[in-house]
Amino acid sequence: ELPIKILALPEENRPDDFSGTVGDFSLKVDVSPKRVKVGDPITVKMTVSGNGNFATISNPKISNVEAFKVYEPNVETKPDAKVFEQVLIPMSEDIGKVGPVSLSFFDPAAEEYKQVVVAAIPIDVVKTEQLKAQIVERKKPVLAEQASILKDEVFGKDIVFIKEDIGRLTKRGVFLY
Repeated sequence: ELPIKILALPEENRPDDFSGTVGDFSLKVDVSPKRVKVGDPITVKMTVSGNGNFATISNPKISNVEAFKVYEPNVETKPDAKVFEQVLIPMSEDIGKVGPVSLSFFDPAAEEYKQVVVAAIPIDVVKTEQLKAQIVERKKPVLAEQASILKDEVFGKDIVFIKEDIGRLTKRGVFLY
């Protein structure tokens, strides 16, 4: 038998958003795309890395999400990191940023609570009609940033897009593939 001493987490200076994460972590946040139409998805990729129990890490808190439709994050645990990909859909063109994003944890080496905060990331949300009008009005080739809004959209795994072309069909027995 080995005796162990288990200490309770201190109540003093506990952050409001603390959810039981213990270790020493860092947080990296990436938002893509940064220019979208109202109603189009934005993927927020939050990577937590460091030392500690990754199983106890919950979704980092994204502030100011009231103007977004928020989906549950897709979570991937790696040996040295935990990655959260969360889809947000802007409901208004008045939105100018995503975040800030924060993660609170207890650092047992320092014996104190810590909070990592990543500053708000600017985004540009436009009305669908505004973007179409700008493109038609110019009657020039579409700029690269506008083309990415119109065709190269990246969706979360829980969002299904409409396929405009079914591709080639081949017959195998009585079924078409």
